[in-house]
Amino acid sequence: MNDSSETPDPKGPPAAAAGRRPSDPPLPRDDGTVSTDSIVPPVTVVSPEPVVAGATVKKPELIDRVVAQSGVKKRDAKPVVEAMLGVLGEMLSDGREMQVPPLGKLMVGKRKEVSGGEVLNLRLRRTGGAAPGPKSQSGPDEKGPEPGDDAEGAD
Repeated sequence: MNDSSETPDPKGPPAAAAGRRPSDPPLPRDDGTVSTDSIVPPVTVVSPEPVVAGATVKKPELIDRVVAQSGVKKRDAKPVVEAMLGVLGEMLSDGREMQVPPLGKLMVGKRKEVSGGEVLNLRLRRTGGAAPGPKSQSGPDEKGPEPGDDAEGAD
């Protein structure tokens, strides 16, 4: 055995040799001061910026946007949008998880019954960041009509 390995250091043993982790608080020295050698510098946590909600979108505006983006007539779009909203509402009330591209994955986080209805806390997970703006009606990169679609203006 080597005598030097058994002789304690006057400043105290290193943190690793004493069985201490670097995250352990520093020990006081004999003179009452605390060693700052093992203190981890403070870490600044940067959180994402809060999302400020815009104006509430109501059903008539939603129908108008569907008409503008799809090109169908309002009288044809309105019952489809209303049926879709009804089906989505029923599925959410049942606690169903939905995968609806390009919207994303929609999950019911919490559900609470209140007088006159229910409160659902929903989580929406989207991949690829925010959704792009509205697409143009037609363009050179878009596919032609799907099989079975009526081609307007065809001879």
